[in-house]
Amino acid sequence: MVELVKKIFQKMFPFVANVQDNNKIKNKLNLLSSVKTDLEYMKEYNALSIDQLKDFYNDTFEIKNKLEDKAKINIVGLTISISLILGLSNLITKINESFGMNWITIIVIILSFFSFGYMVAAGILSMAVLVKENSVYKIWPEDLLSGEEKLKEVYALNTEMNINKNIIRNNYIYTSYECIINSLICLSIIFLLSLLPINDHQLNHLAYSANESDRYINYKIIYTENSTIECHKINKDTLEEMVTDIISRSNDYIKTVEDASEIKIADKKHKIYIKFIKLGNRIIILNVQEGIHIQDN
Repeated sequence: MVELVKKIFQKMFPFVANVQDNNKIKNKLNLLSSVKTDLEYMKEYNALSIDQLKDFYNDTFEIKNKLEDKAKINIVGLTISISLILGLSNLITKINESFGMNWITIIVIILSFFSFGYMVAAGILSMAVLVKENSVYKIWPEDLLSGEEKLKEVYALNTEMNINKNIIRNNYIYTSYECIINSLICLSIIFLLSLLPINDHQLNHLAYSANESDRYINYKIIYTENSTIECHKINKDTLEEMVTDIISRSNDYIKTVEDASEIKIADKKHKIYIKFIKLGNRIIILNVQEGIHIQDN
């Protein structure tokens, strides 16, 4: 059970293991550069020729370049993923409308934070390969002037240290991949949750909306000639929207008035006075005045 929890933790937070592993390698590099210690990869370097050692040494640079290319690909992929992250707010809103603020919505919000965090971590790890861990161990001109045995030792030591640096870079890249995968898993779960069937909360919401819409009659509003001649401050489209809003909010009152009766409404919200006649499902606007002042009783 403990091992299972440990594995889950490592999968959820891969950068923790990355820091631990890289610290061990960095300690090893410090030992190699400061004191004479046994080599691991290049321990049989004395049996190799200078040219063979040079090939091993040059290989470390080729591996470094390949790892940096992978880091660049990761960064390009992350820029594409930004659009997915930015779209999460709309998706969360959609899920909240479907399910309300319950455990599903809370899970989605948590997963969104994790997804964003993983993407940020992946970007930082990839950038570290290109910036923080871009140093290499080189052969200097004076090394070439030393004796063959000394030159072999220098080639072997620098190759060993470059290999360890490449292991550090590889750990960063691998951890970056793991973070990207975790982020995509979070996004996939969020997407699946958004596809769940409509629930009672949404049905109730739709029923409420339907009931609200039933309260209003779709009146056909007709403006008589010169009915808005006294209106100069508000443009025509905005004025008509305000009139429609006033009639909709006054629907309960309008329904109590007999057909062909003249109706007058002074609206405090829009500061508009309207006079009209109701004929069936038609509203005949006779006069509209803007900027009226209504005193509170």
